[in-house]
Amino acid sequence: MRLIDQAEDEFSQLPVEVMPVDEIISAVQGSNLDHFIDLDFPPCSSSIYDTNRLDKSPLVWESGEEINVKWRRAQEIWPSSTISVFENGIDPNDVQQGMLGNCWFLAAVASVAENPKLIERLFITKEVNDEGVYKIRICKSGQW
Repeated sequence: MRLIDQAEDEFSQLPVEVMPVDEIISAVQGSNLDHFIDLDFPPCSSSIYDTNRLDKSPLVWESGEEINVKWRRAQEIWPSSTISVFENGIDPNDVQQGMLGNCWFLAAVASVAENPKLIERLFITKEVNDEGVYKIRICKSGQW
C-alpha cells in the first residue's frame, strides 16, 4: 500500500485543522505510519504543480530531461545533524527561490522575515518532533 493511501486510512477522519499538535502526534504514534502525512499537501506532484493543466512536468532541465523529484524529511537530508525550526535566527536571505514558480509566496515570506518576530508568530509548532507534525498560520487572500 502506498504511503499516501495509508495516511488516508489513518488520518482522513481526523479534524487535524483544529486538533492540537500533541493530539496529532499521539494519533501518528498510534498509527501504522512513522510520520504524519498532510493529506492537503501530500508528497506527490499535484502538491507542487497542477497536473491537470500541464501535459508534462514543469520540473525539467534545459536539456528537456525530467527532474526526478524525491520527497524527503529534514532528518533524511541531514541524518547526523541536530535539526531545529529556527536555527541561527530568521533572515530574509534565508528564503531561496527554487523551481516551483512560487515567487509570489516567497517574496511575501521574505518581506515578513524583515521582522523575525512576525515569522515566529506564524509557527504554532516551534520545536522539531519525530512524527513530522508542524502547524503554521498562512494568510492567503485574507483567509487564514
